[in-house]
Amino acid sequence: MSAAVAIREPLGQRQVHLPVLIGGAGADLVVPGDSAPQLRIEADGNQWLLRAVGDATVVINGSVQRSPAPLTDHDVIRAGEAQLVVQPAAGRIDVTHLAGNATVAPVQQHALPGEEVVASMREIIAAGADAAALQTSAELPARRGSVLRKLGLAVFAAATVAAAWVLFSLVPVAVQLTPAAATVKAQGWFNWHTSDRIFLLPGRHQLEFSHPGYRSQRITLAVTRALADAAALPVTLDLLPGVLTVSTQGGEAAELFVDGRSVAQVPGDVQLEHGPRDLIVRAPHRIDFVTRIEIEGGGRHQTLDVQLQPAAGWLVFDTLPAAARVSIDDKDHGAAPQRLELDSGLHKLSITAAGRRSWNSQIAIIAGQTLDLGRIDLAAPAPVVLRAAESPAAEAGVAETAATVASPVPPPPPARLQSALLGTLVLLPAGSYQQGSDRREQGRRSNEVQRTVTLTRPFYLAETEVSNAQFHAFRATHAAGLAMEKSLDLDAQAVSNVSWDEAVEFCNWLSLREGLLPAYERRDGRWQLVQPLTAGYRLPTEAEWEYAARYVDGKRWPRYSWGDSLPPPAGVANLAGQESLPTRPGPDVRLAAALPEYRDEHAVIGPVGSYAKSAAGLLNMSGNVSEWMHDVYASQPEAGAVTDPFGSKTDGPHSIRGANWRTAAIAELRLAWRERATGPAQTIGFRVARYAEVTP
Repeated sequence: MSAAVAIREPLGQRQVHLPVLIGGAGADLVVPGDSAPQLRIEADGNQWLLRAVGDATVVINGSVQRSPAPLTDHDVIRAGEAQLVVQPAAGRIDVTHLAGNATVAPVQQHALPGEEVVASMREIIAAGADAAALQTSAELPARRGSVLRKLGLAVFAAATVAAAWVLFSLVPVAVQLTPAAATVKAQGWFNWHTSDRIFLLPGRHQLEFSHPGYRSQRITLAVTRALADAAALPVTLDLLPGVLTVSTQGGEAAELFVDGRSVAQVPGDVQLEHGPRDLIVRAPHRIDFVTRIEIEGGGRHQTLDVQLQPAAGWLVFDTLPAAARVSIDDKDHGAAPQRLELDSGLHKLSITAAGRRSWNSQIAIIAGQTLDLGRIDLAAPAPVVLRAAESPAAEAGVAETAATVASPVPPPPPARLQSALLGTLVLLPAGSYQQGSDRREQGRRSNEVQRTVTLTRPFYLAETEVSNAQFHAFRATHAAGLAMEKSLDLDAQAVSNVSWDEAVEFCNWLSLREGLLPAYERRDGRWQLVQPLTAGYRLPTEAEWEYAARYVDGKRWPRYSWGDSLPPPAGVANLAGQESLPTRPGPDVRLAAALPEYRDEHAVIGPVGSYAKSAAGLLNMSGNVSEWMHDVYASQPEAGAVTDPFGSKTDGPHSIRGANWRTAAIAELRLAWRERATGPAQTIGFRVARYAEVTP
């Protein structure tokens, strides 16, 4: 901008310098209609400013402006009865004297509705040597600006209405996130979310939830107005697996089992889902390494150092006669006596001698322990039966007489027997009773055939069910698992989730451990009682179990473990009480049932030995776990009187007796109730029995 200013007036052109006074007498630029200077144009750096002199009014482009007001090219100034078009960039002022009311039209003659008239920078173009030229140059941009402003306002109004419609249409969807800090992404052109709500337009939306260390989750949500008042949508993200680094001593190769399933070869890294995990590390000729570990998940690393111990035990025995041949697992091991190192586990032992009866059994070797069978007396050969003609006495005509020798009366068996592993066994005397239930008994089932049963031999029955700790001494790898998020593998709890075969194998193992002949042997591909019967440990028969459960004094046989009346007294047994009901959603809900208004101490399996003893001195004959019986199940047992029944000789599912921790039906609390089972279950365990003596 120039400090020199060229002024073009109707009478000609001249040059002045800033500042320029405009008005009447005494002004640099005299205009008609003013008696004294009214305005002054001055320089402010490279910019022109228009300042009022005294109380004069500053009018630029038809609008009253605050003083001082900045000027730009083609601004139109009203001064007296003249209009000045300024061009600061060119340093020029064009002056037009007005005739009558004719004026040079400014770009904007009227303020838009609602527009405040204030001082501002306005781009207004007005120039020309005469009135017509000035009017033409000013009107075109004024009209264009007016149209643009109106269009802008229309667009703004439409956008405001659209935004209001969108905001009104958004549906707030409540969400309950786990973890709470999870993020949400929704497909679509407009949505947002807060900590507990997602705002979405109606329609179908793809939502993605994510959080570091968790698996992302995608869901499709149909959004309607009804969701605004609906309960919060639960979204739970699963933790990513954790990484477990398993190392073995010397890098020995082994197989890793997780919750009973083979998953990897170790040493090395293994990805495992978060939560409690039962681990077994197994290698040839080594004791299984068994542990439980809480996997943290979320990609976090954990370590497990495994020390594998040799899995060998020893078998020691002698034979009568000496030098009998020994075979283990059908492999010859020479002549007795023997001290053999064997891998832990079950083995088939066969001992033979010429002219003698063979001895066959299954033995259980425990790592680090010695199984001493003592001296095994092979049965003598059967006596030779002479024909009459060959009898020396007959030939001599000598009459043979049999001398009757009185045998001493054996002492009665003790009322209690102690097992180093099991503890107390209770003696049940021989006797008779009515097994089953009367046809008129409430809750009776058709398989509860009533009949007279006679037991000719006293027998022992374990005071308690076999516990986890006792069963783990036989099979350390056994795991019953979880129920209602509670462990079923605590040492004191009754063992569960065992098969009938496993219960029988435990009985044989315990017999050998305590120096007894096993009660079972494998014949025809299944476990059967050894004949003649031994005093080894076995499962009780149905007849023995019901006899023991209902025994009071040999004369009274109550219907329930607590007596003959209902309802069951509070805390009488571990049944399906109110504490057994699940407290939150999960797979246990479908099994949820409870005895009305009944409570006991345990939500799942309780410790063996809990609750009061029966009249016979037994514990948990009703409740805790149902128990495997020796018998193959028969839906319609023989109706007539029977003596020492052992059930069907055919193969098939076996019987179970007694209520358990999930029993919620009154009919199943009766001691006559019986059922069948085909495999392991978390409600089934067992207790052992044995005869008081061996038949001579």
